[in-house]
Amino acid sequence: MSNESETRLSAFSKDIQRIAEDVEHLADDIGHDSRLVRDEMVGAEILATKEITEKIGILWEVAERLSDIGSEQARLLWDDYVTTYKEFSNAPGRTTTPMRS
Repeated sequence: MSNESETRLSAFSKDIQRIAEDVEHLADDIGHDSRLVRDEMVGAEILATKEITEKIGILWEVAERLSDIGSEQARLLWDDYVTTYKEFSNAPGRTTTPMRS
C-alpha cells in the first residue's frame, strides 16, 4: 500500500469514527429528549387530572346549592299554600268546608 493510500485510509477511518461519535451523541440527545417529553406529558396529565377534579368539585358544589335552593323554594311554596288554605278555611262567613253529595 502506498503512503497516500494509508493517509486516505487513516483520514477515512477518523471520519467514520467521528460520525460514529456524533451518532452516539445524537442517540443520547434523543434519549434525553424523549425522557423529557415523557416526563412533561406525565406532568401535564397530572395537572389536567387535578384541574378536572377541581372542576367536578365546583360542579358538585353548584348542584348541591341548586338542590338546596330548590328545596327551600318547595318549602316556601308549601308554607304559602298551607297559610293560604288556613286563611281561606277560617275566612269570615265560612263555617264548614263544602261537602259533595
